[in-house]
Amino acid sequence: MKTKTKIKALSVILSVATAVTLMSAAAYASVPARIIPVSTSGDGQNLAITQDGVLWGWGSNKLYQPGNGTSGDAAAPSKIMEHVISAAAGPMHSLAVTSDGSLWGWGSNKYGQLGISRDGRIAESGPFYSDTPVKIMDGAALAEVNGAYSYVIKKDGTLWAFGGDENSGEYLIGDGTAAQPEPVMVLDNVALVSAGGSNVLALKTDGSLFIWGDNASGEIGDGTAIIRPKPVKVMGGVAAAAMGTFHTLAVKKDGTLWVWGSNYGGALGDGTDKDSTVPVKIMDDVASVAAGTCHSLAVKKDGSLWSWGQGVTGYAGNKGYNLTPEKILEDAVYVCAKQSTNFAVKTDGSLWAWGDSVNLGNIYSTPFPREALSGIQTPGAVALPSSAKASVNGKAILLEAYSISDYNYFKLRDIASVLNGTEKQFEVSWDSETNAINLTTNKPYTSVGGELKLSGKNDAQKATVAVSDIYLDGVELHISAYNIGGSNYIKLRDLAEVLNFSVTWEENTSTVWIDTSKTY
Repeated sequence: MKTKTKIKALSVILSVATAVTLMSAAAYASVPARIIPVSTSGDGQNLAITQDGVLWGWGSNKLYQPGNGTSGDAAAPSKIMEHVISAAAGPMHSLAVTSDGSLWGWGSNKYGQLGISRDGRIAESGPFYSDTPVKIMDGAALAEVNGAYSYVIKKDGTLWAFGGDENSGEYLIGDGTAAQPEPVMVLDNVALVSAGGSNVLALKTDGSLFIWGDNASGEIGDGTAIIRPKPVKVMGGVAAAAMGTFHTLAVKKDGTLWVWGSNYGGALGDGTDKDSTVPVKIMDDVASVAAGTCHSLAVKKDGSLWSWGQGVTGYAGNKGYNLTPEKILEDAVYVCAKQSTNFAVKTDGSLWAWGDSVNLGNIYSTPFPREALSGIQTPGAVALPSSAKASVNGKAILLEAYSISDYNYFKLRDIASVLNGTEKQFEVSWDSETNAINLTTNKPYTSVGGELKLSGKNDAQKATVAVSDIYLDGVELHISAYNIGGSNYIKLRDLAEVLNFSVTWEENTSTVWIDTSKTY
């Protein structure tokens, strides 16, 4: 089903699975593999994924961070690896997730931040480095780094952490310790992780936001300045969030932006320079956010990019101190920031850079966004054509399907069409006023044309989160849904659970069996 075109950026993509009373907790455990186009360490090491899935690195290379087998700084991007969907650049090491769920790391492993032994690697003794990617684990969906720490969200929604200097005094693992040489599980049902200077936040699939680490400026947001070595729940109803060096940003599901922590240089954007230990609202209609040391960035739902905070050397895209948000760019779909380095991706795949340590040829630092590269991935998920056949109440039928993170997604209207006339039939209608898809049970389905047609595509497709709200008999469903090629695709098991029909998988014939006479 075709929907209105709306711009929703990465952090909104990370907030699809929000719990509702009609869904079990297990339905939100899986975290789809997501395309994260650009990452920066903030001090010269940068990564970008192009539209063909190739990961490129450039900038500082003191500790083999670019992962291209060299040790020299590079102004021109060099190829690191292929089939990449997510990458995280750090000052000492970097991580990448490939489309098959493999987590790879390179750079320094001095504190175990690569999660591997030194056997067979570059150094036999002393600090251990790897100048090329080494595999760490399987089943990964998203990665993040923070100094000597590594974080990975697995496809099952569990958050794992490893690395860290036990003498640093920073408790950033999340289990109450300062260092772990091997991956340890911290939380479950996590959709997003973001690491700042001395803090880490995790956004759960039910919209609850947890933060841990230092709290000297109130960046945890619990009304205190007390250090928190374990996750503390700060608020609920969150759709997106970002951790700055000393401050935090969170976007609620209604699009309101809330900020707290250090307000040095106007990083909070509330018109003052006073710190806040509790969340303060500053904007509406926000889709995603990013934060540096003393500045903040927000992409609105209309694609406009706004910045505020310290901009003396171009940190925020303007000169001086900007105490309230100012628009600096149009048509943005993604923004990232660390310390004083910023990158934004536009809808056309162009990469724009500003701030310090950009390190792209003749662009090292600039106070205003400048176009730096083209052909960059835009946010989304990787959808692979599925070979699954379907049987509906014993009748074989071919359906267009895609696999995203090992789950089959089918066209919503195709499913409505094949269930028409059964005890689980439902009508599908589109409300252009509210940008909503309405499902009505026990009503015959009305065809709009194009149902059950096969596209014949055999290559991987870009899947973006469906921006329309979905309602079942007037109750909103936060089920996993993607737009692929202009049509809405849903996870079949999600729909089966809310409509209460049976779905089983037959491995030897690669067939999905749907039986409306049986319960889910």
